[in-house]
Amino acid sequence: HHWRDVWLNEGFATYMEHRWIEAHGGETTSRWLRDTYDSSDTSPWGLVVADPGARHLFDWRVYQRGGMTLAALRKVIGKGTFADLLRQWTAKHRHGHGTTDSFEALAEQVSRQDLTAFFDAWVRQADQPADTAANGLG
Repeated sequence: HHWRDVWLNEGFATYMEHRWIEAHGGETTSRWLRDTYDSSDTSPWGLVVADPGARHLFDWRVYQRGGMTLAALRKVIGKGTFADLLRQWTAKHRHGHGTTDSFEALAEQVSRQDLTAFFDAWVRQADQPADTAANGLG
C-alpha cells in the first residue's frame, strides 16, 4: 500500500531466509545479525529503511537492515512473544497491507514494551544503531 513500508515485506523475506538456514543446520540468525552489524566490508547503514525513497526502494540495505531489525526485535521481546507477534501480524494483514507504524504498535501491544527507541534506531534513522541490549545487540 505504501512503498515507504517496503522493508516490512523485504525484511521479512530476508529474516525468514536466515531462520530457514538456521533451522537446517547453518549459521544462527543471531550470528548473522552480529556479523552483519560488525561487518566493515558492506554496510547496511546510511539509509532510512522506513522511507527509503523511490531511488532506493529495492536497495539491498532495505532487505538486510529490515531482516536485521526483525532478528534484533526477536532478541529484545523474546522468542515466544515474537512468535505471537508474527501470528497476530499475519492474521491481521493476511489479505491487506501493513505499515511501519502499525507493526510497531502491534509489537508494543504484544510485548507490553515501549519500542519507540528501538524502531527509531533500526528503521527511522540512517545511522548504525547503538550496540546495546535495548537494540537487540548486547
